[in-house]
Amino acid sequence: MLQLPGAPALSAFRIAKLVDRLTGLEPAVTGLDTRFIHFADLDRALQDAEQTLLERLLTYGPRIAAHSREAGAQCFCCYSMNG
Repeated sequence: MLQLPGAPALSAFRIAKLVDRLTGLEPAVTGLDTRFIHFADLDRALQDAEQTLLERLLTYGPRIAAHSREAGAQCFCCYSMNG
């Protein structure tokens, strides 16, 4: 299973609103990060050109800011979009 990171799933405005709500429920919450993650169920390993093409197709939206990941809890919510 190939796993590729995608664009942020929520805008900075929406994240700020969610952090405010979450902090009201749990004061230890200091931040939130959302992003799409793409999974490709492959029958074989991709050739370099195929991998490059797939990564280009899945590059969209705002860029992910480079930052160090802080220690803390992580929650993953997955949605499947089967055509």
